[in-house]
Amino acid sequence: MMNLKRSTIKEQVDKPEFQSINQILVGELKAIDMLINEFIQLFEIQESEASDKKSEEKETSNNGEKGMEMNETN
Repeated sequence: MMNLKRSTIKEQVDKPEFQSINQILVGELKAIDMLINEFIQLFEIQESEASDKKSEEKETSNNGEKGMEMNETN
């Protein structure tokens, strides 16, 4: 879920229509990266486990459960 938020904000940083709030988006990206790293350290998550979770999230979203994705981009 955090990676989805991160990728959405990353896409917005690169789009010209979001240039007026670019600094805010960059700050949010840094904050999300910090949170992700803290969770990795706190729960001792290995990179392979994080990749497995990403695969599971993609499979879930491909199975018609897109409600969260639509809300994430708002």
